[in-house]
Amino acid sequence: MSLTKETGAIVTDANSYADAADAIAYQTDRGRQAWLDATTEVQEAALIRATDYIETRFGRRFIGAPVGDVQELAWPRTSARYPRTGNPFPNDEVPEDVLNATILYADQVIGPGDDLALMTELAITPELDATGRTVISKREKVDVLEEATTYSAGSQLRTIQPIPEADRLIRNWIRRGTAGLTLRAA
Repeated sequence: MSLTKETGAIVTDANSYADAADAIAYQTDRGRQAWLDATTEVQEAALIRATDYIETRFGRRFIGAPVGDVQELAWPRTSARYPRTGNPFPNDEVPEDVLNATILYADQVIGPGDDLALMTELAITPELDATGRTVISKREKVDVLEEATTYSAGSQLRTIQPIPEADRLIRNWIRRGTAGLTLRAA
């Protein structure tokens, strides 16, 4: 595993919006010792997972459009604007809010100790049975072999764990409804 930070220059093989140095500076300012105690390997794996989460959850909803046809991540973007002022955002940068949200999401991934195997995922995918149905609850009884399974009535659901501090930062750069889209009459 090798972390490659997207700087806004459409970096080849970019897989994170922040690197360990960014995260250490951010977490030091906030006194988050668990992050500072983690190894660089664990920090980088957490930052990559956090970026994967951002790309999956928000990548297609960011304001503007990707700068290049072959860029690895959603940022940098053209036609993006600063959320507070509406001024144009540079198309060769990644917003600090996105960088900081990456660090905050990554902080949620690190498990106890320095064990990569104990790291968690941000998106919780429910248990599915062999037919693809979502399992709500399952009861098994060993003596006299009894089994009961309750399934979701709807389609396969995916539950996203809210992380308000990071979600607030990302929300600044997300398209709202059709705002940011240009619709043309036929």
